Amino acid sequence: MRIFNNFFQIAPKRNELQYKIPFKRKLEISPPIDSFDRLDSIHDITQKQEIDKNKKYLTNLPFPAKAIGLYPTLLKEIDCDAASKLIIDTENIELRLTELAPDIDSNFIKSDLMKYLKDPLSLSFGIKNKEGDIVGVGSMHKAKNNNTGFISAIYIDKMYRGKGIGAWMLNNFIDKAKNEGFESINLNTARLKAKELYERMGFKVIIEAKNPAGLPHWLMQYDVHQGVHP
Repeated sequence: MRIFNNFFQIAPKRNELQYKIPFKRKLEISPPIDSFDRLDSIHDITQKQEIDKNKKYLTNLPFPAKAIGLYPTLLKEIDCDAASKLIIDTENIELRLTELAPDIDSNFIKSDLMKYLKDPLSLSFGIKNKEGDIVGVGSMHKAKNNNTGFISAIYIDKMYRGKGIGAWMLNNFIDKAKNEGFESINLNTARLKAKELYERMGFKVIIEAKNPAGLPHWLMQYDVHQGVHP
């Protein structure tokens, strides 16, 4: 036994061998080569299942929108080019965005939309017409530093406004916020008509200011615990 005494020793009071790890050596077990790939796959599957839960928010659009063939989808990466173009065009026409930030382009908006597509706490809609074109977009995500939802986008093509789509999006964002345990929802707007819609839905102005173009600008908040929406 002397030859092997670095590895084995006679167990006290028993005529059997015990395994002994040599000094300063560690027993390491290497995982299979593809184990990390499998873990990533499991994570991706779990994440997809969480995101798929957002499908329950794809309720029927109001009749005026549904009657002309509009339908809601969960925003996908393939939709982000068209969605960002809709946002940038609307901002340029209505809020003089090109005067405030002439270097901004649709790629900036697209990257912002795509940032939250794989976040199960986020909810992003695309509204499509019969031809499958994006004519509306809405997005809400959880703020980084607190338990607050932030609506970063509600944009409807001018041809399809007044059909209840904005209120439909807000109702679903509020339901999502309640289900995720958010305390409040924040948004900002420089559109008077949008502000009036948000107030009807229970949002309150917490900051009023003017943007660099001299247009009024409102930061608004919805109290998830106290608010009651239609």
